[in-house]
Amino acid sequence: MAVIGIDLGTTNSLAGVWQDGKVVLIPNAFGEYLTPSVVSIGKNQEVFVGSVAKEMLATQPYDTFREFKRNMGTNFLYGNGRKKYRAEELSAFVLRRLKEDAEKRLQAIREFTELGSGIKIAMRDLEIRGAGNILGAEQHGHMEAVGYDLYCKMLNEAVIALKGGQEEEETFETVVDCDIDAFIPDGYIKNEYLKLDVYKRISAIETDDEYMDMQDELIDRFGDIPKSVDNLLRVAELKALAHRAYVTEVDINTQEIRIELYPKAKLDVTGIPALIAGYKTALRFAQGEKPVLFYQDKGKKYKDCEPMMEKAKELLGKLGELAESRK
Repeated sequence: MAVIGIDLGTTNSLAGVWQDGKVVLIPNAFGEYLTPSVVSIGKNQEVFVGSVAKEMLATQPYDTFREFKRNMGTNFLYGNGRKKYRAEELSAFVLRRLKEDAEKRLQAIREFTELGSGIKIAMRDLEIRGAGNILGAEQHGHMEAVGYDLYCKMLNEAVIALKGGQEEEETFETVVDCDIDAFIPDGYIKNEYLKLDVYKRISAIETDDEYMDMQDELIDRFGDIPKSVDNLLRVAELKALAHRAYVTEVDINTQEIRIELYPKAKLDVTGIPALIAGYKTALRFAQGEKPVLFYQDKGKKYKDCEPMMEKAKELLGKLGELAESRK
């Protein structure tokens, strides 16, 4: 029986097996040799590992952990409010996933060793990764889909810039953090790879039309939208609004909203004083290396973030108008 060796790295990890006097690397479930050493914990304590977890850094930054190898052997604890994890526990999640993927791959090779088995191994590899349409919108394997989509987007932007001589658009990431349950329950979408594809598509929502289309598609394919999925859509909507308004970070709790602007935000700054005046003492602006807007509702105490999410949507919409007027 082959002995699987795993190299747990701070940034990436990989698995291999000793064969014919040398180490042979084994690809993970997505066909990649390197697996990001990242772990994300879902609302129901489901565990996501690797490239999937890495994608969730943008939407669930406080539930996603990386570079934990640095704290192995210490008492440092990683926590998302529901449970605390030692670096060794998070590392074990990565090791277990790599071991499971490697065992499935080796089993497929053992099962199909006769002449002409290459296509069978390839088909089994697709089963392990999650098959799809490599010529359509859904590429085979979710890491492939993420990489291919991003590549096409970058290529398209480069071609447009070359043809029109346009100035390269400045890029920045936008993160929205809100203390609500925003996830897809296992009972709503049972297929893991299909669920991950929906997560990716929701996180990529950029317009109101895309938001409405996703709502309609979810209802048509999976039935009525659960509250946690509706929350996920609302967070994606806020993220899209924030990005159009040159906002890099939005933090929302039951009483406050913090909006951090991109330092090179292309806003009509002459409209900011009127925006602040419209909210009297509830809204204030802090100028600095990273400009920040703070909103606080001192008159009411809310039980959840729902009212503040609506207020954040309103504020981001008005910032978006300042961005539009600058164009």
